[in-house]
Amino acid sequence: MLDDSILEIVVTETEQLTQAAQKEVLDSYRKEFEQLLASFRDLDGKAQGTATTSGAFLAATLAYLNRPGVLDSILSKALLLFAVIGLACGIGFSIMALRVRKLRGQPSGEDVEGLLIALSNGSTQDELSERLVYFYGDEAKLWKVCVSSRREINQDKAFHIWSAQRSLLLTAASVIGLILITVLGS
Repeated sequence: MLDDSILEIVVTETEQLTQAAQKEVLDSYRKEFEQLLASFRDLDGKAQGTATTSGAFLAATLAYLNRPGVLDSILSKALLLFAVIGLACGIGFSIMALRVRKLRGQPSGEDVEGLLIALSNGSTQDELSERLVYFYGDEAKLWKVCVSSRREINQDKAFHIWSAQRSLLLTAASVIGLILITVLGS
């Protein structure tokens, strides 16, 4: 009799430790989701800033074209062409980063309710107890899919923003070259 009670205590403690560990994983996924959500908004802000900068740069480039003698040399024409291409790419990549996407939201009440319904379908008390131990783990699996999806979208946004910023670097280098040609040519 004593052996059964010791075994029951060990099993109960193991179940409690398992459930506590699963709850910790679930909490980690929830925190990561909040961080990814904040990063998503930050990335949108960077994409908007890059698009605005590219648009302003494009307007300045077009205004620069109205100056006499700007396109006198092949080098100045080539630099201006690189600048315009860089700006067009910067705007295009920024728009790609800002495009509307289908986002997977955090697990809904219906998702969690589905887990609880599946949990309550245990035919015996022992089966119900066993399923209850893994409830947090099952909910964590729902969050894992959500977090993974959001992480992937953020990486895609970041890639497009970095591409837009590199395009702006190409533009800046071209415009600097164009300015130097104009100043040194005078």
